Amino acid sequence: MPTLTTRADLTLRLRAHLSRPDEPAKRVSVSLTDDVIGATVGRFVNRVSAAAVPSSRRATHRSRLDVLAWMERGALNRRPHVHALLERPASWSAEDFAALLSESWRRQPFGYDEVRVAEVESLRRSMGYNAKAGRMLGNVVYFSHEPDESAWWRRP
Repeated sequence: MPTLTTRADLTLRLRAHLSRPDEPAKRVSVSLTDDVIGATVGRFVNRVSAAAVPSSRRATHRSRLDVLAWMERGALNRRPHVHALLERPASWSAEDFAALLSESWRRQPFGYDEVRVAEVESLRRSMGYNAKAGRMLGNVVYFSHEPDESAWWRRP
């Protein structure tokens, strides 16, 4: 399994004003739910993967970076946020990848401006912190693993 090299702490908005598909001029207020959190993280990962690992327009399979993300609510204000571990392609510098993550998160309707990105120093400690040690998979909201056969960006 490739190393999850980058960690990101991503804060969410509690409410967003979105355009209705049938009437784009009308906007509706949508509250954040666990399902919306999962969908938001999924769109974020799709955006990051498409930018970091572009695939052919004719590709039948859209490549995705490896990602493991947990959701929790803050102890004081109960604001939901996501702790994510992501694979950074070797062709990307840490600074450029961090900028891509920040921009991609802020473009999500429920993405809030508080984004912290850093390189993983200890995968074991990062996973323990993200999962809060006692509930290793209890609050996972997103998981993606690209098989090595189709992950052309991992090949030397």
